Amino acid sequence: MDYADLTLLATCAGTVHGSSCELPCMEGYRKSNDLLCTDGDFSSATCIKECSDPPAVENAVQVWGCSDKPSGATCEIQCTGGFSTPPGKSEALCEDGAWSQVLCEKECSAPADIELVADLSCEEGETVHSGGVCTSRCLQGFEPSKKSLSCTNGVLFPSTFSCYRF
Repeated sequence: MDYADLTLLATCAGTVHGSSCELPCMEGYRKSNDLLCTDGDFSSATCIKECSDPPAVENAVQVWGCSDKPSGATCEIQCTGGFSTPPGKSEALCEDGAWSQVLCEKECSAPADIELVADLSCEEGETVHSGGVCTSRCLQGFEPSKKSLSCTNGVLFPSTFSCYRF
């Protein structure tokens, strides 16, 4: 058995039919389940690598409570001010001892100095999450030249819009 403590595993010898024996894993590994003896054979169980350290994500707040997690566990990542994860991509997943990558990308500022714009140029507010869109807003009776602008790591595309009478 990979990553089992073989010295402690030897204590399972002599386990009677219908009884179980705790699978002893090496440090940094966690058992999938105990070993069940059936007609002299043990059920299958494995030692799975844990994610011992919390995920390291640039521009994220310190992650607490995400140490020593088993494969399949998730950890919610919160970005520092001015940064965000793309929509639906804020969880790191522990797989075989490593966390999946989560990115905290720079948010975009809503376009400024646009004539005939409503209070806020973007329906979403003063900032737009990376991977999100700015839905253009104009005063009543006017339409935007671009319905929306997309934000990618701090850059709006297109960078601005204008308002015109329809």
